[in-house]
Amino acid sequence: MHLPNASHENPASDMEKMVATQATRATHETGSYRDSRVPDGWTPKGWANRLIQLAERCEVTNPDQAAEYRQRALTICADNEIV
Repeated sequence: MHLPNASHENPASDMEKMVATQATRATHETGSYRDSRVPDGWTPKGWANRLIQLAERCEVTNPDQAAEYRQRALTICADNEIV
């Protein structure tokens, strides 16, 4: 039986996992939603948009996490004057 290697057969899935991990770390490292750190390689607007996408994806299975992502996105937008 052959099991697919996720890193070679589904690179998009690996990217999703990496971004979700970054989002979780960025949200929880400080224990505060008021911290508006944005991971290296992301613009504040791009990261806020990505957090909203992640919130939409996990709304049904993990509504608390979705709420955290949305709050973090709102904080980043407010702190960086993004309309």
